Amino acid sequence: MKKIIFFLASMLASFQVMHANNIQISNVTTSGNNITFDISWENSWNSMSNIDLNYPNNWDAAWVFIKVQSDANNLWLHQLVSTNAANHSITGGVLQVDAVSDGVGVFIRRSSAGFGTVSGTATLAMQALPAGNLNFKAFGIEMVRTNTGTFAVNDSTTGGNRFSNYNVTNATIPANGLFVGSPSLANTYPTGYAAIYAAKYETTNEQMADFLNSLTYDQQQNLTDVAPNSAPGTKAFNPGNYTSSYIVRIQTAGVNNVTPAVYGCDFNSNLIFNDPTDAQNNPCAMFTVRRAISFLDWTGLRPMTEMEYEKLCRGTKFNGQANPRVVGEYPWGTIDFINYNAAASSFPGTDTERVDAPVVNGRCVSYGANAPSYYPLRVGQFAQNATGRSSSGAGFYGNMDLAGNVWEIVVGVNATSNPLTMTSLGDGNINQVAGPNNGNGNHPNWSNYAADTYWGMRGGSWWEVAGYNVYTQTSNRQSVPCGASMLNTTSIHAGVRGVR
Repeated sequence: MKKIIFFLASMLASFQVMHANNIQISNVTTSGNNITFDISWENSWNSMSNIDLNYPNNWDAAWVFIKVQSDANNLWLHQLVSTNAANHSITGGVLQVDAVSDGVGVFIRRSSAGFGTVSGTATLAMQALPAGNLNFKAFGIEMVRTNTGTFAVNDSTTGGNRFSNYNVTNATIPANGLFVGSPSLANTYPTGYAAIYAAKYETTNEQMADFLNSLTYDQQQNLTDVAPNSAPGTKAFNPGNYTSSYIVRIQTAGVNNVTPAVYGCDFNSNLIFNDPTDAQNNPCAMFTVRRAISFLDWTGLRPMTEMEYEKLCRGTKFNGQANPRVVGEYPWGTIDFINYNAAASSFPGTDTERVDAPVVNGRCVSYGANAPSYYPLRVGQFAQNATGRSSSGAGFYGNMDLAGNVWEIVVGVNATSNPLTMTSLGDGNINQVAGPNNGNGNHPNWSNYAADTYWGMRGGSWWEVAGYNVYTQTSNRQSVPCGASMLNTTSIHAGVRGVR
């Protein structure tokens, strides 16, 4: 999932390590413009030697990016790294560093076929650093790579506002291709045909807290529901008395307009933050569209489109052919569906939280309606040693929890307005040194959250009532558009998964 390192540099310094699920970055040092750290994560894979048409040739990776703070202005700004892979290195013989053209971060991944825990010592070359005494934060998010190729949308099911049956065979989609009246989509729009990286898991409570802890006081006030100078233990988001809203809280109160608050996770309400039972690795269900845009811009990722969502679920064969449709299918590729909620879980709030039930196909975290004490369960918790795709609830490429737990905020397609321009990625910067410094995403091509017709939600959530498992079906578009309230009003069941 994710790992964060904090360290103070005046170019060499001490640091503090905060653990997430199983990706770890440690032993951070700097020398000149180089930053060096150890990185490891479990259950990594590279399946490029696979010859079975039923499974993808792909790999997972860590998206690593850096923030820097200068005492000249105390703003946390994004630190670019070299766009030349040759300027980065990693030891261990298993991993490689892939640079990206905008320098916002790097992908670290297996260099050849294999499976299991990976580790190495990486050195990244940073671009020009700001003046002054510097603090750094390094972040890592586990990602999964999809393949370029043809894939199918919809599955011949009717109702639920679904697309027409259509095969995306190239980077463009003609007018009326997705439904009668749908707009034409050019190759500058992410139709899903091209390969992308998509987060392995939905954004977690810990990731949300880490995001908030990189903001100014005013930005925190703009992007939460309570004043940052509220008492320790006050929840950051206030959609009502639901357990899912009581996880991210104020750990240390801020000082009005001067010192930002410190946020942490406190699922067990003991005011001991980020302890082993505080649900750091459960998905954050507190997203609005505006909050999602800001978070994704800050990470250097972007929102995914509806077509990309269906491709993550249904996949494309490595020979370039679309996987066959299964009528009424769920993201794990079958019509099996067995829903569980928090009442069925063991070890609540811990890194080993799981549904206490036999391993069967079609398991999903759903049906928690009218039970405020229920909440979305730990990301990826259905994946165990003896599980396959259908019993772990994985999408075709290995992304987890594409159905249930929390809704996935996506860019929607509609007939009455042009879809958002998605030609660019988040640049990592939401802090505007010149201009409004409110923490809102400032990407000019996809930060428009004024109209809900641009946005939708896919995959259902833990909050569905009996009979509404249809929301969790791969092709269901009942929540596109998402509704005006989702733009700025905190829900109890909306999450986000970034792509690049």
